[in-house]
Amino acid sequence: MSSQTRQSAAIWVALFWSSLMCASMATAAPPVEQIEAANALALDHESPHTKWGRPYARGSIRVLYLTALNANVNAGVTREAVELMQRFDIEADAVLVIAAKGTAYSIAYEGGSGVYGGAAGAQRLARLLETPYDCYVITTHEIVGHLPADSRKTMIDHVRQGAGLVLPQAEAYQKIDEHVKFGANPMSDLPQALAGLSADAYQLGEGRLLELRLPEEVFEHADARGRIFGLHFERDTRFSAYGRAILWAASREPQLHLEVSFGEAQVDRHQVVGRTIDISWTGEPVGGALQVDGRVRSLGRGGGVLRSLGAEGATGVRTRYAMPSLPAGDYFVDVIVRSEQGVEAWSVQPLNVTSTETLGKLHLQRDWGEPGEPIVGSIEVHTGHRDQRTLRMQVIDRYGRILSRRMFEAPPQTVAFSLPTDRSMPGYVAVEAVLADFDGPITYAYSNRTIVHRGQDDFNFVMWGRMHSPYVDIADELLAQCGVTCRLETSTVPWWYMTRSGMTYVPYCKSGLQRQHWGRNGRASRIDLDDNGVLKPGCWNDEPAVTERLSNWLGAERDYRRHGVLAYSMGDEVEAYGSCLHPSCMAAYRLYLQRQYGNIEAINESWGTSYTKFDEVVLTAPDDNEEKQGFAQNNYPRWFDRRAFQAWNMANYIGRFGRAARQIDPQAWAGPEGTGWLDDDLGAIVQESDWWILYSIPATEVVRSIVPKGFQYGLWIGYQDFQLYYPLSDFWLNFLRGSNSTGWHRVDNFLTSHFGLANSSKELIRTARVVFDGLGRLLNVESQMQHEGIVMLHSFASGQ
Repeated sequence: MSSQTRQSAAIWVALFWSSLMCASMATAAPPVEQIEAANALALDHESPHTKWGRPYARGSIRVLYLTALNANVNAGVTREAVELMQRFDIEADAVLVIAAKGTAYSIAYEGGSGVYGGAAGAQRLARLLETPYDCYVITTHEIVGHLPADSRKTMIDHVRQGAGLVLPQAEAYQKIDEHVKFGANPMSDLPQALAGLSADAYQLGEGRLLELRLPEEVFEHADARGRIFGLHFERDTRFSAYGRAILWAASREPQLHLEVSFGEAQVDRHQVVGRTIDISWTGEPVGGALQVDGRVRSLGRGGGVLRSLGAEGATGVRTRYAMPSLPAGDYFVDVIVRSEQGVEAWSVQPLNVTSTETLGKLHLQRDWGEPGEPIVGSIEVHTGHRDQRTLRMQVIDRYGRILSRRMFEAPPQTVAFSLPTDRSMPGYVAVEAVLADFDGPITYAYSNRTIVHRGQDDFNFVMWGRMHSPYVDIADELLAQCGVTCRLETSTVPWWYMTRSGMTYVPYCKSGLQRQHWGRNGRASRIDLDDNGVLKPGCWNDEPAVTERLSNWLGAERDYRRHGVLAYSMGDEVEAYGSCLHPSCMAAYRLYLQRQYGNIEAINESWGTSYTKFDEVVLTAPDDNEEKQGFAQNNYPRWFDRRAFQAWNMANYIGRFGRAARQIDPQAWAGPEGTGWLDDDLGAIVQESDWWILYSIPATEVVRSIVPKGFQYGLWIGYQDFQLYYPLSDFWLNFLRGSNSTGWHRVDNFLTSHFGLANSSKELIRTARVVFDGLGRLLNVESQMQHEGIVMLHSFASGQ
């Protein structure tokens, strides 16, 4: 969306617009308040987590977290720091750094600093470093060369004097050493506090340096269980290792050394019952009155809080838990020791429970379907006790609730099943297979399924922009909680976690439309042609080529259908006019004129010409696609008819696009978005499209009066400005005019860099909650619009 069209949002979001500027331009430094807001960290949106060290018995530690800005959308770039702060007693400051000045979309601030904010940002970093931190975290080695040399030296000096430095990236030490020449002494063995971590430890003067190789974030390669139940268990284990590394580097590792023993990490389910989890510790705790909490956590079903068998020994440094009965699966054994001062120590260890009775791959004929279509599939059951076994095939939601079920007593080796669905089920479910005996579940198998919801009968809040973050599943949960129903993505097919959050999609599709041109006086309305005088990438009327192009372009979007599409977008900021000099386009022009005038005498009277038939009609000059000469000669009817045809041609092409969309998705809606001005042919566009989120409030005023019931329309809001309540005003003006959609541009104008709500979006959600909770649908979708007999006269001709 263009900043020339709408303007509104909170002060900090200029960070992300400035990241779109050309690298060759020096960007003026933003205000100090904006720099502070962009770097702010807060626990204002907590995701599921375990407090491994919060509160921490050895007290809180101060951490400076340095991380890279993305090239474009920057929501979530500091979320990792917040995930750490949720779990550990960490007081953190963040510094955002451009990782590669001079490349596309990066920022070249005056003074050459890569720190966000240029000279002002560099001054902020220097001010923060005046008081040494307990630990410094540099998330990626690429940013080190773009830090101011003085601040870089100060930070390393602090480490030499006793602070810690953590580099959570493989080979980071070697690559950063090219800039700073650490001269650190490697430790031959990892200290006991880091046992089990993939890391290299160093002594740097009085300080500690750790290169930590964390496991990859799990969201992109999550299995079927993670996709339905969520990823917080795996994320917890990742941050347990991360926090241990930071505490050790800061010389604040736990004083208690915790030993948790339960035998082999892999055990047959028949051998689980009767085993014990033995817990002991050495060292002196900070506080007294120790409490030991244990649990076995499942990545899917199962698990639970451990049952203590009582303490052993006079010193009270040992306790024992009974291992609960567990079905086959992957688990974590978590133990946390607390005193009145806080967490003294914790342990996370994997446990794999196996079984000789297994379920094969759960095969679905199709991983998506319309509501009401049954889920059909099959599964292999491997057991030597079929007569004593039951197979439960069930559809579950993300909370594990059973939505439909079929039972198979004494299941055969291959079980074919069909499970019913209906419209009340959420858009993302899982098929869960449970092999059970009289005592309970033996083993599970999962496969995911999308039940296609389109949201075409609801009030829609559409969010623009893809996020580049390993924590986007957290962001999408927050967006859905805030009333966002649909994501308008710009690059690739949907992700499972958006569908799981309940959102639909508006894919950006290649459509052959031209981008708008703007000048100092507003929209230029210029039509670009190739060297042959043809629209790029082809004439809209040239059959069969145009149909083949649209079929190929929409075919590339076919995957979206199975996730649920509100509408297929022809792109934003598109020009609402189009024509060219191709013979097919000229033939369409002549036919258009014949329909408008009826007979050749009428057009001759209008234009001052002497044609004998419509086949003779030509432009004033052969290459004058826009009839500029007719306008210059004061032949306004001739110029206007060409202009009107160009608007009609655009609307007609929208209709072609919609028909192509329905070839891949029979229930498809289609249309442009991010357009809509009073001089467009608003009526023609409405007639040929199914949805339209506009730029212009006056154009929206016209559209609301002419759209048929059920047509999705609304206004784009959320653009940056320093007037905090502009988005709020725009939303309510739009809603009170009867719109059933609102588009917000962009996601990093809505969410902060740590996945909190920006001030403007926070106020919008507070006041508009009732709309998102059902009033929008009741009033602006299901109700009949009333009027008071006041008519506004508007026409395409008057707009010109």
